[in-house]
Amino acid sequence: MLNSKYEDVFKKQFFEEKIKESKCYDLYKTFYCDKDVNIDIGELKFKIKRKNWKFSLNSKDLFMEYNNKLYFLIVFDANVDKKTVKLGYPFLRKYDMIFNIDNRHVGFYNFKTKYEYKKENENNNNNEENKKEDKADAIDKVKKDKEKNKNNENQKNENNNTTKIIFSLFLVFFIILIIYCIFTVFRKCERKRKGKIFEELFL
Repeated sequence: MLNSKYEDVFKKQFFEEKIKESKCYDLYKTFYCDKDVNIDIGELKFKIKRKNWKFSLNSKDLFMEYNNKLYFLIVFDANVDKKTVKLGYPFLRKYDMIFNIDNRHVGFYNFKTKYEYKKENENNNNNEENKKEDKADAIDKVKKDKEKNKNNENQKNENNNTTKIIFSLFLVFFIILIIYCIFTVFRKCERKRKGKIFEELFL
């Protein structure tokens, strides 16, 4: 999602001619075109400065076919700040991410990977090797997360068991105390009753 001021830029650059030819159309906050239309928007490049992560989205990523129409997946909204980009379905479809709900972290399966723009002359063999390494790192990451979750669950179970034991001991102590009090009161009553009987006999 981008600020609505970018809508005019995209319209003039990529859609205006096709709209005049009645092959593309204005849609609320975005555009859509006939299936046979080929629009090349190049690459949209993004960078997260804090992590030095780089991303790119191209025409394949930003168009979706539905009911024999091609829908442009960028939405333009006046409520979005000019410097802000809200990344949604196209980004999540292209880049595999991990969401750790317990720690409230969002990241990538392989944190060592530099998500740089791919060069046209990049070797296919290198790509395959990188993918294998990425998968291996992703599997390791998932295994570590599972182990952490198991350890957390075991710790919670141990804490619950300790609490149950303490509660049981307290309950037993409380029952013994009540029995002792009842026995003490009963004894006192018995002594008083016996004392009255002796008094009556001697009087």
